[in-house]
Amino acid sequence: MRTALDMNWFELCKELNINVVVLSYMDTSIDFLRTLSPSGIILSGGNDLSSINPLSENTIRDKYERSLVEFAMANEIPILGICRGMQFLGEFFGGKINKVSEHVRCKHTISVSENRFGIIGGERNSYHDYALSNSGLMRVVARSPDDSIEAIEHATLPIVGIMWHPEREIPFCKSDKDFIRNFFGV
Repeated sequence: MRTALDMNWFELCKELNINVVVLSYMDTSIDFLRTLSPSGIILSGGNDLSSINPLSENTIRDKYERSLVEFAMANEIPILGICRGMQFLGEFFGGKINKVSEHVRCKHTISVSENRFGIIGGERNSYHDYALSNSGLMRVVARSPDDSIEAIEHATLPIVGIMWHPEREIPFCKSDKDFIRNFFGV
């Protein structure tokens, strides 16, 4: 079994002056997280949800991310879900995921509705085979031209999901950096 985090996350966070601690879903306790008092949690991209592909690593990761979301909600800690992370948040709040086409290794324009944290529309990268078809309790704030859901936010809690990967744009996109700064209050 292999887990990985794109090294560009470290570069992006360094540019934003955000300290990063990487947690492994292979350690399913959140005791370490309690000692950190984090300012925010990022649920990164990579691999499928267990509802799509029930491999043990996906099931273990989903269980761990569920405990992270519950911990963050109980402690009013902002959560940003990226791609798989957004899919997880969507399912967590009752949404549904479907297979999509023409969303892998491409770019498309997203349209953005009013949102609380400054997500800006425009051209975004896309690296996913699945997307939310229903956002459950989350509010849809961005869509792609094929009407796929590209960003969601919770109505009252600091919880946001985006389907694009800010860490994969070099140089990093100013509007993504502004959004992340605003979201985490840095």
